[in-house]
Formats: sequence, structure tokens, C-alpha cells
Amino acid sequence: MSSRTCTVTECQARLTDQGSIMRLSNHEVELMTGLSSDEVQSVKDAIAVSLAPSKRHLTALDLYTTRDKSLQQWKLSTNCPRIDKLFRGGMPSGTISEVTGESASGKTQLCLQLCIGIQKNVEHGGGAVYICTEDAFPSRRLQEIIKHNSSSESDRKFGDHIFVEHVADFETLDSCVKYKLPVLLRQRSVRLVVIDSVTALFRCQYDVSQTVERAKHLNGFSSLLRRLAADHNIPIVCVNQVSSDMSQGNCSNAVTPALGLAWANQVTCRFMLSKPVPSVEHFLRESDNVRVKEASGLRTYRMLKVVFAPHLPQSETPVYIDRCGMHGILV
Repeated sequence: MSSRTCTVTECQARLTDQGSIMRLSNHEVELMTGLSSDEVQSVKDAIAVSLAPSKRHLTALDLYTTRDKSLQQWKLSTNCPRIDKLFRGGMPSGTISEVTGESASGKTQLCLQLCIGIQKNVEHGGGAVYICTEDAFPSRRLQEIIKHNSSSESDRKFGDHIFVEHVADFETLDSCVKYKLPVLLRQRSVRLVVIDSVTALFRCQYDVSQTVERAKHLNGFSSLLRRLAADHNIPIVCVNQVSSDMSQGNCSNAVTPALGLAWANQVTCRFMLSKPVPSVEHFLRESDNVRVKEASGLRTYRMLKVVFAPHLPQSETPVYIDRCGMHGILV
């Protein structure tokens, strides 16, 4: 269909925006413009071609054999060899990964380590964007982790490459994700995005009677995140809260990740941190028992679990948190 037909259509119905035409059904456009169904479909096809990205389609073989590192999936280290072993290398790029768990279970600790790990990555390294929707950014804790993991003076500047944004409403969040993030990503100054947490705003803005509206908003928001992750081949990590799982009956400690299936279907990987770990000594070797006794009271124990991931089996490992960060325990 020629551009002339598109222009006539817009003038007849006063549709001056291509997006408004695409959002309407074919029947609605027919009624508004007087065009036939074939003509409306031709107009939409022409608009779709003009709006489609110019990138060529890639096959699975292309991705497997390509030497273009920007197209190859890579893993972001957690800065702990034992946790990386559980994740088979770390957080995958080009996807949305979720870290969920109870309050004070160590979710933010893990995200801070990822912000340091991305700066240590030789091939894909860069800065990180940390979007806070709940509490203030834990800058003091970050500096403590950096201090205990710094081997040189340059390592102490890790905090200079973490861009922090505090958001309190959806307007600010949308502005950050739609406008600020793409600029930093195009400059390749940022290679990791953390949202801590994705739950807070959606829980505050929607009540129980608005589940359909919340699901639509979640789908649109997650679609934008997935596009950013795929286009720039970066990992995006979202922190999620938990709710009581009433389906478990009398099990008062049972919890389930918040936001339901509407959100669960949007993430590629889900990792859960839980507390407390019963009989932690059972998971430790004798050599580790000695260190635990020497550092009594200085470690907090948790269980890190792979809930689902396309490349990982369901598995878990005990971890502990100390002044240096989060560490896996040899079992």
C-alpha cells in the first residue's frame, strides 16, 4: 500500500498517529474511514513494515556459531564461586531474573554483590543502575562490602559506577525505565539493572479488586524490561517480596512470591532466599565448623534455592552473610 493511501486514511478519520491506527481493530478502522477490509489490512501491513526494526532475523544456529559477542548470552558472576556453581556461572544476560524471599533474607545483599561483579567482568563489564522503590539505597553496606573485597585502590571506586534512582510512584519509574535507562545503555556505561523491589509500587497502587488492571500493567512493564534486556544483552534483576501461602494449611512458615502468575510468567529465572536454615551444622564440613565457631555471632545463615530456570534444575545450597557479603557453603 502506498504512502498516499495511508495519508488519505489518516485525513478521513483524523488519525494523525500511526500507533492509533494499529491500536484499533480492523473493523473500527473500516467504520471510521470507509475503507474496505482489504484496504485496512494493507494500511496496517504498511505501517507494521515501517515500524519494524531493521535487524535481520537470527536462527538458533546463527546464535550458536556467531563470533559477535553482543549476540552471545553471558553470565554475570555473583562474586562467590560456590553460588556461581549453583547458577552454573551466574545470572544470565538478555533475561529478567527474580530474587525473592522474606524481609531481611539477603535479597539486597545479593544484588549489591552483582553490582560489584559487573564491574569486575572483563569482557562485558560496566556500571549498574540500582532503582530503589522501598528503602533508601544501602550505601553504607555497599561501602563495607567494597572495603572487605578491595585488593587495590581502583577497587575502592566501585561505588562510583553504580547509578542510584529512588522512585516513589509509577510516573517516576516509567520515566526512568523509558527515557533514562536507554540513554545509559546506548552509551554502554551500564551493563546491569537492579529494581529493588518491583513489588512495592504494584502493591500500593492496586487493591484486591483491581487484579485485572494490575496484571495488564505488569505485562506492559515487564515487556519493556524484557526488550531492554534482549536489545542490549544485559541481565535485569528484580527483587520480589513474598506472601503467606494459605494453600499449605497449618504450615505457618509457607510463603509464595508476590504478584502471582501475572508476574511469574514474565521472568526467566527465579531464585529464593529463605530463613532460618534448620540445623545449619548439618550442611557444613568439619573445616567449616571450625570457622563458624571462631566467627560465632558474625554470620547470618540463609538457604538459596533455584525455583525455576530454563538451564538449571531445582536445587539449593546454604549460604551465610558476613561483613564481606554473601557466600555459599561447601556441602
